[in-house]
Amino acid sequence: MNTYSIKEVAQMLGIKENALRFYEKKGLLHPNRQSNGYRQYDFLELSKAQMIVLYRKFHFPIEAIEKLLQENNQSLDLFIKQYEQVTRTIHEMKQIQNSLIQSINTLLLNEDTDTIIKRMKNEAHLFQTSEWVDHWEFDTWADTYDESILKTTTGLPFYEHYDEVLQLCIKELPKEGNVVDVGIGTGNLSKQILETYPDIELVGVEPSLSMCRQCKKKLPQIPLYIGHFLQIPLEDHCMDAIVSTYAFHHCKTDEKLQAIREIKRVLKPNGICILGDLMFENKKSRREYETQCTPRQLRELEDEFFANIDILKSQFLSEGFTFEAKQVDEIMWVIVAKQQKMD
Repeated sequence: MNTYSIKEVAQMLGIKENALRFYEKKGLLHPNRQSNGYRQYDFLELSKAQMIVLYRKFHFPIEAIEKLLQENNQSLDLFIKQYEQVTRTIHEMKQIQNSLIQSINTLLLNEDTDTIIKRMKNEAHLFQTSEWVDHWEFDTWADTYDESILKTTTGLPFYEHYDEVLQLCIKELPKEGNVVDVGIGTGNLSKQILETYPDIELVGVEPSLSMCRQCKKKLPQIPLYIGHFLQIPLEDHCMDAIVSTYAFHHCKTDEKLQAIREIKRVLKPNGICILGDLMFENKKSRREYETQCTPRQLRELEDEFFANIDILKSQFLSEGFTFEAKQVDEIMWVIVAKQQKMD
């Protein structure tokens, strides 16, 4: 295994050697010491040093970095943490950039400053809800996910028509072009997409590292990116289609419009978004369904953020999409939203 001197590490990271000595003194780094006292950094220590430098650029206190390092001792985990932080910051900076552009235009047009203040309040709220958290423990579920969806359950019948939902989504896809599967999980949908449309260029986005590992075993040829609906780590207008099954309900109610705007950002003009998920037609239909539920099913309904189609439709329409909802069963729907043709 290659090792690196303190001088080499400092040069690679663009910092002073004294900074590395300081991080070592604080207990963040533990380079090996040779008999002559010289420090030697292996790849893991180099990865830790890179992570420390990144987080210091984002003004993380030493104590917070120490906690992060204690939680992630593997090189891959360290790089994933860095990637997530960079992606999160890029998205936040883009939102700030867009807000500044809109504010400048508002002032140039001599419009009321109340418009700017209102926008600031709205976007502050979006920043507070922009970080995805694994409330559903997908990292621990990944190993048994494929088996569990086939089992009969006394909870909500999420997967009763699983194959039908996947096939309906695939049917709506273009036969070629660039497609991203958001919330790719273990890759079941993507596997069937490639079997049906081998000319599609497919990539996956998934917040759970454990799910990514399982997906790579099944589909080693697919590029995977750590991300989610609120932060899709792809360039603007690069995808012909976005498809997702059993994932959109993880966006909180007040995050769904933000997710739609992120979908719009990633799609090419005239692109299509296809969502297969548990939804309700409106509040009334949800209340009617709840009267049939067991206590366990009611708890599951409360734990998730299932969309009402009437609200979702208005949100997609407000962002320039057409909207079609196809009902699979009492609670499962497939949404097809297309960006309207631009003149």
